[in-house]
Amino acid sequence: MRFKRSIIAFAAAALATCAFASSAMANGGVLKDTNGEEITNGTQLHAVGWAKFEDEGGNGLECHVTAIIEAENGETGHVTNFTPETESCVGTGVFNECILVGHENTNLPWHVTTTASDFDVTGNIVIHNQLESCEPQLFIGSAREATLTFEEITLTPLEEGERKVTNTENHLGNPAGSGVPIFGVKLHGKGVADVEFSSGFEQSPEITATGELELTEPERGTWQIE
Repeated sequence: MRFKRSIIAFAAAALATCAFASSAMANGGVLKDTNGEEITNGTQLHAVGWAKFEDEGGNGLECHVTAIIEAENGETGHVTNFTPETESCVGTGVFNECILVGHENTNLPWHVTTTASDFDVTGNIVIHNQLESCEPQLFIGSAREATLTFEEITLTPLEEGERKVTNTENHLGNPAGSGVPIFGVKLHGKGVADVEFSSGFEQSPEITATGELELTEPERGTWQIE
């Protein structure tokens, strides 16, 4: 199977990436530190958390992920790294028992812009995964490759919650409004997964990306959108 585009970010990215993007579009939005200073060119935001890519039939992968976003300024930036930890991935449906043995983001960096309420990751986001040991499916064999493709992934800033994000679906906090310190991001996007099976059969279902990433460097609660 192939998944086209994911961040897992989500990760996180998708993850971490979220916290950077600032695009003074529409209502405008600028990423600043809690002292009111705008983020400077070259500043890196690191994030860690979980991301899930799943179709309507419940076929999908969930992984622990790390991400890095590099700022151009308080309004724009780029996701420069989005990496799932292969040993942490858990599959369902046709991906049951799958082991992620290879991962490649073919077109990094991904562009990020900051709006008044979130971060938008845009472009041709493609994530290619190589799989082994997937549970065989009747007539079509085992999933071997999944390429995930997204045109846009939205990262919603989150305020501090009761517990930190881990590689499970813990909740970091509620959406952080304007002027509220950001502790992480929630990711959401819709795309397509191109999946190839050992029999040569292929399918391309629509998929949804979800996940949460917390900022680890600079520290959580260091930045906010104004």
